Amino acid sequence: MTANDMKYDNPPFRQKRQTRQARKEALIARLEQQRIDVLVESERFTSSGQSMDAAWHRLQRFKMPLMAVGGVVFWRAFRRPGKLVVLANRALAGYMLLRKVRRLS
Repeated sequence: MTANDMKYDNPPFRQKRQTRQARKEALIARLEQQRIDVLVESERFTSSGQSMDAAWHRLQRFKMPLMAVGGVVFWRAFRRPGKLVVLANRALAGYMLLRKVRRLS
């Protein structure tokens, strides 16, 4: 046995090595648990967003018709802006009337 071998057989050094190994194993176990938690949360996130994704895809089917209708409304509104101003004034008056009624009751 050499002097170097005797140095590693010291109980304090062996105890340090064991505590270091125990800490390493604890850290590895903690990392593995975190990986599992991330996988579970990512699956939960994906499944929770599926209803919104389905609704978005349903809405995408009507994208072109909605754009066409919006274009026609936009074109007619700017062709005769007087009607748009009258409609906006009526909407504002209706809102103010509704607010006044709510205050009184």
